[in-house]
Amino acid sequence: METEPHHHHYDPTDRKKRKENYNVRTLKQAFEFVSYYLESGEEYKA
Repeated sequence: METEPHHHHYDPTDRKKRKENYNVRTLKQAFEFVSYYLESGEEYKA
């Protein structure tokens, strides 16, 4: 079965803008990735 890689939409006003992340395989890994930005307040730049 072919599936899409994990991805996120970095512009909530435009769902076509998205970034694939081939290193994230689980929900835990996704939270570990975003936790830095949530805790530091640093803006994520895709």
